[in-house]
Amino acid sequence: MILIIPSAQMLNYEMQSETGACTNALINLAGKPLFVHIVESYQKILDDENLNVILIVKTGVKKLIIDYKEYIDKCVEVDNSSSFLETINAGLKEGLINDKSDDNNQVIIHMADTLLPGKKLTLKTDCIYASSMTSDAYRWTLFTEINGVIKVDSDRVFSKLQDNDKFMFLGIYSLSSVNKFKKLSSEIGYSTDGIDPFFKVIEKYSEYKPLSVRVTDNWLDFGNLDTYYISQLNYQNLRHFNSLEFNEKNGVITKRSKDSNFLHQVRWFQLQPSEIQFYLPRIFEYSDGENPYITMEILTIPTLSELFINERLDIGAWSIILSRLQDILEAFSKYKYESEIAYNMQYSMYVSKTVQRLEKFLTDNPDKKDIRCKGFPDGYSLCEVPSLIKDYIDKYHILSSIDLTPIHGDFCLTNLLYDQRSRIVKMIDPRGIFSLPGIYGDSRYDVAKIYHSILSGYDYIISDKFSVNVHNNLVECKIHKTKHHDEIAEMTQELLTPNLVERHQIRVVESLLFLSMLPLHEDRPDRQLAMISIGLELFNFYYSLDKDAL
Repeated sequence: MILIIPSAQMLNYEMQSETGACTNALINLAGKPLFVHIVESYQKILDDENLNVILIVKTGVKKLIIDYKEYIDKCVEVDNSSSFLETINAGLKEGLINDKSDDNNQVIIHMADTLLPGKKLTLKTDCIYASSMTSDAYRWTLFTEINGVIKVDSDRVFSKLQDNDKFMFLGIYSLSSVNKFKKLSSEIGYSTDGIDPFFKVIEKYSEYKPLSVRVTDNWLDFGNLDTYYISQLNYQNLRHFNSLEFNEKNGVITKRSKDSNFLHQVRWFQLQPSEIQFYLPRIFEYSDGENPYITMEILTIPTLSELFINERLDIGAWSIILSRLQDILEAFSKYKYESEIAYNMQYSMYVSKTVQRLEKFLTDNPDKKDIRCKGFPDGYSLCEVPSLIKDYIDKYHILSSIDLTPIHGDFCLTNLLYDQRSRIVKMIDPRGIFSLPGIYGDSRYDVAKIYHSILSGYDYIISDKFSVNVHNNLVECKIHKTKHHDEIAEMTQELLTPNLVERHQIRVVESLLFLSMLPLHEDRPDRQLAMISIGLELFNFYYSLDKDAL
């Protein structure tokens, strides 16, 4: 089967203001480009070896997919394409592994800005996907169907879908004969009467082989700015098993869950001081009862993770962002108080939790117990770390602080949103518990979360922008970051932790974050190895650091 993903045009300026200069295939969704999600959706229902993936991009864009090259068989660069049909034909000409494909070779053309949720995607041949929705019909190409024969009505012009027999193309076309498509393309050519010649080919093809219409009004469209954020929300909803309810009429979102951690989140929002509320979405309703929920405004602004990974902002903008993060941390610090339970809370988080999770990981993965990081081949192995953690954090006086401060608890880039127009940072998805439920914890924990995102590349790992290998029980991880990110990392240290002693403490806590999260990523052993590599390297470096350097 041939899967063609056309994405030969740069996004419009409106979209670029939010996503950066790229094609729709490279729009980030949950840490991966859209085209990867498309490929994975077909891999779930088809063996990899039977899938020939051709990605078509604009000239100069090919270099941007280097981290995801394993998902495609051929990347074709196209420039100055006069029509969608010309783009598709360029992909077929340059991308077909076997140009003598027989007439039964299936080809699926799947637009890069369209995703189908759940199990709506099938491998049925000679079918097209469509919607009967009447809103914003001018954005799509409209058609009618009679006995499998397609007739295009209009191509992206204002029209009202008053007739029940009219549909909108969603951008997914499954054809049983690639050769027939190529033959019709050559016959029709690239002339146009206001309708892209691609759709003329579809019309002629349907006369040869009738096309069934698979109608769905539940698809995700990332091709327009307004639908882009709505589709992101709906995608999150699917990933969270319908725990999210989005009201398009009033722009609010309701979260529900019976998980105890969610209850902590709801109460965290309730207990925040008024000064902190400025950094949160507006809360309209909530309940911490038997069926907890929270209703809040929807924020259609990108996460700092998206901005960081995609290099959409210059170093000056990041100076402003880091200043805003410092503002939040300072606002938290105003409510600091001394507490006798601070030691126990910190011990529970930094010692007990880390040891417990490490031991669980080692029990489940005995083959990893002797692993060391390549940067410290004679250093401590993973199985030696649990017995050393208490001594490790005592060396840096981690447990000596008696201060408790309101904290977010998961202050990483994925939970921080940034409005480039107003220069405001908003926090979402707090942890709501630091050993004990509530808003209080160790302020260093929040800073360590920023460190593990920016300095050590956690966001690169969850975005699969890394490589890792193990040889003779020595693990090495390479993060695919740039000089730009190194500059942001240096600025982060200077702005957030100007005090060197505090900086050392933060990095110690950061090392524990990587080591304690290993069991949480059991579905991705490669990511676990990357975290072992980073966590062990930090641990060995700071454990061995001479006291005079502290």
